[in-house]
Amino acid sequence: MPRDEIQNSGTTTFGVPRKFNKSILAFFGAFIIFSGSYIVYILRDHQCMYWDGGQYQSIGCNEKVNGATIIALDTSRLAHLKRITNLSSITINDIGKIYYSKVYGKVEFYTTGGENPNDSHKRLLPMTKYMYDKYVPHK
Repeated sequence: MPRDEIQNSGTTTFGVPRKFNKSILAFFGAFIIFSGSYIVYILRDHQCMYWDGGQYQSIGCNEKVNGATIIALDTSRLAHLKRITNLSSITINDIGKIYYSKVYGKVEFYTTGGENPNDSHKRLLPMTKYMYDKYVPHK
């Protein structure tokens, strides 16, 4: 059907009568608003995190965990910062790529740098050859 005939027939290109255009637009607008609100509600519920001793866990900001400090959600730290418990998995190629912290004489290794999850006043430092030789068991 030619374009000028479609305009005269009272239907759109897709065969929907013109009187329904506003209804269709209103439906899709309401759907987008509802979907967006739901997504924001779900994401808002877990806007904090806590350190469980091995990695960060997401949590609602008004929830409590015994002995844990609840902090604002950092999605990068949540996804990537983990404590390395198997020291034999650390190789010489990991020098400068993994991080460590020494608190009260105890050394712990982590997958990324930044703030120490156990003591926010200390930073995680890149592992050096010296730290590798002294604290990592060699095969």
